[in-house]
Amino acid sequence: MLDLKNYLLDKDVYIKDEYFKDGKKFVDIEKQIDLIINFQKILKGYTPKDKGCIRSEFGKRIDRIYVMTKKLEVIKKDKNIYEKEIIEKCNLGLKKIKEINYREILRRGMLNSEFSIERLDPANLRVDNKIQVGKIKKITFNTVEEDFINYMMKRKKVDKKNVIDDYVKQYVEKSNLEKSSLNYINIILDIPQESLRYLYKFRGDENLDYSEFKSIVENELEF
Repeated sequence: MLDLKNYLLDKDVYIKDEYFKDGKKFVDIEKQIDLIINFQKILKGYTPKDKGCIRSEFGKRIDRIYVMTKKLEVIKKDKNIYEKEIIEKCNLGLKKIKEINYREILRRGMLNSEFSIERLDPANLRVDNKIQVGKIKKITFNTVEEDFINYMMKRKKVDKKNVIDDYVKQYVEKSNLEKSSLNYINIILDIPQESLRYLYKFRGDENLDYSEFKSIVENELEF
């Protein structure tokens, strides 16, 4: 990780080793998107001394969604309305992924040795005269879309779908990505990942807090 810190320092990017407490204050989302794109361009130039020490996460998000969905289909034979909706939405998303040029996105990411640090929200990425990163807990090989998706998943909790759609369009256009990236990001954001993870975590647990589960699902699916 030291060579990454040195590389970023050479590019005038500073790691503060703590998340920013003012990260939840009002932030111009369009400026944050521009900052994300700028940071990803900088990160793209990083060449690790030992690539073998960096884990590859290419395609892992889809793999995890697939595994959780299929296991829940078997476990949850008598589904309530919320469980049924989650599984149906996940299966629909997985079906749509097959209809776009998803493999080309993975191929591009691998050829370009693209990286992910998981968090690019304002609590971990900002400009204060210079670009600052809060923490880099880990860095993995992954497509640039993934970190942006993580940020948009946070925005989904406060912004309407049409607003999120506009942010996604801006990011794809400014990053010079293909239409397949636009489709991929939108499909993933339509999959109720938080609800899926919650349901999977407590699968088979008779003490599942359905009031909390119901709240998560209704918020994520906009019931």
